[in-house]
Amino acid sequence: MYQLKKPVNTCPKCGSSLLLAIETNKYKSREVIIAYTYMCPICRYKNVVEQVTVKANGDKIFITKFKSNAEKS
Repeated sequence: MYQLKKPVNTCPKCGSSLLLAIETNKYKSREVIIAYTYMCPICRYKNVVEQVTVKANGDKIFITKFKSNAEKS
């Protein structure tokens, strides 16, 4: 059996372990944007993995999913 010698989710800048954070932003009265990101607690590196937009329209809910690999520091 093969074992990894370092953590799978490491920061590319400082090498520490990344934390998964789920952020929500209320965009409009009936629209919410949910972002799944990996963040480094030491150097504040941020990698947005996926974003989901949820819209409510009457009795319907629309979910739009798009991936983003934009990197922010």
